[in-house]
Amino acid sequence: MNDSLANFYEFFYYPDSGFMNLVYDEGLYGTLFFTQQAVSALFMALFYYIIAKPSWGKLPWFLMGLSVLVLNAIFAYIYTFATANAVVEPGTFSTEFLAFALLHGTFSFVSYVLYSFAFRFKSKTGRYIPIRFGKN
Repeated sequence: MNDSLANFYEFFYYPDSGFMNLVYDEGLYGTLFFTQQAVSALFMALFYYIIAKPSWGKLPWFLMGLSVLVLNAIFAYIYTFATANAVVEPGTFSTEFLAFALLHGTFSFVSYVLYSFAFRFKSKTGRYIPIRFGKN
């Protein structure tokens, strides 16, 4: 699992500093991936089964998606920062932490959008959010 996730992340972002090698060697990809999927699915289920109201429109959906992005980015930053600073000298990978966290947050938002297509059809009140298919 760590190998396939490493290939996916490194396709989009691979600094020459050795940061991704450290993330790979410490086995952080699996934990970050499962946390990302759990938070995205939890927020999506929370939105479609508790929060979604047709009168609210798409704004709460987008705000929930932004909160998923921010939460996962913060978790990725803190988790990789704590692990890397325990292994290497603090301050070695200063900008890589932020870039990796933003990339991870972006992937979590994409997961959130993909989960929305799965959850929306089971929802009674929010099945037309974010995209309306068929007749109005």
